[in-house]
Amino acid sequence: MTNTSLIVTGTRENTTPAVQYLVPKESFLATAHPILHHAQRALALQNDSAARAMGSASETVQLFASGLNSESWQELLQLQQAVWQRLFTLQKGWVRDWKDWVLYFDQIKGANTISKLAEREGNIVAQFVQLLGAQGTDLIGLLENIQVDYSYWVHEKLREKRRLR
Repeated sequence: MTNTSLIVTGTRENTTPAVQYLVPKESFLATAHPILHHAQRALALQNDSAARAMGSASETVQLFASGLNSESWQELLQLQQAVWQRLFTLQKGWVRDWKDWVLYFDQIKGANTISKLAEREGNIVAQFVQLLGAQGTDLIGLLENIQVDYSYWVHEKLREKRRLR
């Protein structure tokens, strides 16, 4: 799906003054209003993802309505096994990272001043947040990869069925 923008096209010169400020240009948003630009970009990415998911769902219904042969079922099971393998690999890394964090957390007993204690607590919290962020990113990356792989597979299977008709 292509990126669609809700910004009204045209020049600022041919719009009314009120519209000029309500519908700023993309470059204006990026420089003057980074929070708005970020929100607009996040919404566009979420909309694109939802549209891809709906497309995959529609193609899945079409594919299953036309029936799957044993080879397709086998491929689908292989996709599922690959997903589980990647998830287990992520989980092993996450467990290792949390063990390292707990060991670092235990180092707080070495703080001998309030300022050292505050510094270590700040570092512990920062590492905690960093671990959560990295794990969330890893999981979302895996989900996007699954979506792309599955979409490609189901699209190819539908194309193959249409070609055989």
